[in-house]
Amino acid sequence: HTMNIPTSHSHSPFSLLSPQYQGVQRKTQPFSNQSTEEQAEIEKLRKRDQEVRTHEQAHITSAGGLAKGGATFSFQHGPDGKQYAVGGEVNIDTSPIVGNPEATIRKAQQIRAAGLSSR
Repeated sequence: HTMNIPTSHSHSPFSLLSPQYQGVQRKTQPFSNQSTEEQAEIEKLRKRDQEVRTHEQAHITSAGGLAKGGATFSFQHGPDGKQYAVGGEVNIDTSPIVGNPEATIRKAQQIRAAGLSSR
């Protein structure tokens, strides 16, 4: 059993993520060559990208060993040709611990804490 914890709201920064989670770069134009409107959109996307990555990292940290892999992100292309994370989710192991109801309860509490982290 797994549970996806999607990102649907903004939060204050929790921590910086490893480089593997940095935006994928495609053909990039210098930022200074962008129009004012494009620069504003890029800044908005950069901010959202950081919020999403921070939010998902908080879920991973709270889930501990119950997180199944890293976060999965959905991306949007910016006017600068880069991809920015605009949503994400973390898969959590929600299976019961057979024959040990107390351990299952502790696990359920950790799952709940992971789901509520960064809210």
